Amino acid sequence: MQWQPKRQISAIHAALNKAVVTYIRQALDQRLATPPLRQELVRCCNADDQMFIDLAAARRARLLSKDALVLRLAKRLLPLGVGVTNISRC
Repeated sequence: MQWQPKRQISAIHAALNKAVVTYIRQALDQRLATPPLRQELVRCCNADDQMFIDLAAARRARLLSKDALVLRLAKRLLPLGVGVTNISRC
């Protein structure tokens, strides 16, 4: 068998891409399989923002926002493990 670097590199690249995509899909499926817990401890007066606040609190994730109403909740979200970052300064 003759060594064909381009073909072998392409095959390795395709296998790695497939493995990475499979890993990411499995991780997302596992993370999204459990419904987020509804955190009623912090309420936002804007219902459109509330769903993002609830999701961040359930997953203890960082919340990126430039909305003044969300930014005002930063101190109340810290005990829930949610950091709020103002993206208008970035």
